[in-house]
Amino acid sequence: LMLADLRESMARLDNRVFAELRGYVDPPEAVLRTLQALLLLLHPRRELSDWAQCRQLITLALVKALESYNPLDQRQHPRLSQVRDLLQGIPADSVTQHGSLPTQYIHSWLSVCVSLLEHASSLAMTTPLASDGQSSSEGPEPVSS
Repeated sequence: LMLADLRESMARLDNRVFAELRGYVDPPEAVLRTLQALLLLLHPRRELSDWAQCRQLITLALVKALESYNPLDQRQHPRLSQVRDLLQGIPADSVTQHGSLPTQYIHSWLSVCVSLLEHASSLAMTTPLASDGQSSSEGPEPVSS
């Protein structure tokens, strides 16, 4: 339910909002870390060490990726610890004080996604081995044709 509410809020973000975020020459730390966390979550194979790299990915395609992302579809995220560290490094009032409304929505959405991913990961780790000796978190064997 909470994820659905946040998705609804995120759906209100449009290209103008992301143009505002792209417009930062040197964003406040809270904005930068929030966007880095978002981009790492959605693009785990990308290197996002500076604002220029992040700025290139803030497009309408990002809005579509946000709308379709479901943390419940994943058992593990390759960069979850980095995403969590980025978010934890942001004081709670800093997003409100220095960030825009879109940044607040993104931060809230990320916090829920990280919690769900951590919960799914902990469940996968505690799932007993299946009868064939494989953990159910490994998923089914590929079917050969």
